[in-house]
Amino acid sequence: MGVYQELLSGKNHRIGKSDIPLSGGLFRCAFCGQAMTGELIRKKLKTGEFNEHIYYRCANNHPDSDHPKVRWRAKDLEDAVTKDLQTLRLAPEYAAWFRKTLAAAFANIGETTARQQKTLQKRKSEVEGMQEKLLNAYLGGVVDQHVFEAKSLSE
Repeated sequence: MGVYQELLSGKNHRIGKSDIPLSGGLFRCAFCGQAMTGELIRKKLKTGEFNEHIYYRCANNHPDSDHPKVRWRAKDLEDAVTKDLQTLRLAPEYAAWFRKTLAAAFANIGETTARQQKTLQKRKSEVEGMQEKLLNAYLGGVVDQHVFEAKSLSE
């Protein structure tokens, strides 16, 4: 047990989680420029259950004395992001162009994927045919065991 855990008598309720949605450098502290990090604060209730809250804070672990100590509740940060995103509006002609371009790009992806799958299926059939011929040649005594093992794809 580390020094800090001994001082806290195991009462550290902060649990580091990498899957907190908006942490990981997406946002920066307005004061010092460090990344904002997410924290899952877990408090044990009298019933024995746990109450969990996600907060976002500056990841600067050694801030200056004048650095503000601000924690954003997850809902507040999500609401602020939603509000900012709602201000991003394209002019109608640009929005139509963007929709058309996006639809074309995704249609092209579907066609490319289908074409690749068809090609892979054809190649799989060809390889299976070659394996069948190799096996028949081995069983017919045309190919010896060493050649068969070297050319065989099955392990």
